[in-house]
Amino acid sequence: MVSSKCIFSFRTFTSLNSSCLIIAGRELDAIPTTPSNTVLCSDCKVSLPGIKHIRSSKYHATKKRERTVSRAYGGSCCASCVKGRIMRAFLLEEQKAVKKVLAERAGK
Repeated sequence: MVSSKCIFSFRTFTSLNSSCLIIAGRELDAIPTTPSNTVLCSDCKVSLPGIKHIRSSKYHATKKRERTVSRAYGGSCCASCVKGRIMRAFLLEEQKAVKKVLAERAGK
């Protein structure tokens, strides 16, 4: 006899039984779990490599090295977005320096 652990009578994804497991002489239906979401980049919405795909409730129980990447903006932005931010900041500083030099030349 197959024991079903299904709570709901509706045919949702989690109420579907995928296969039978035999545990201690009993057959149990294996209830499928939905795949967990990945951590996305805040700028380009690409999934971040190197970070575990786990549920939000289990996220606080993992180690810090599994939640981040050792880089600036390690757990929130991908490498290409961080590179773009650094380049943008550098070019803005260079533009300010050029404006300052041109203002000094015009003042003479």
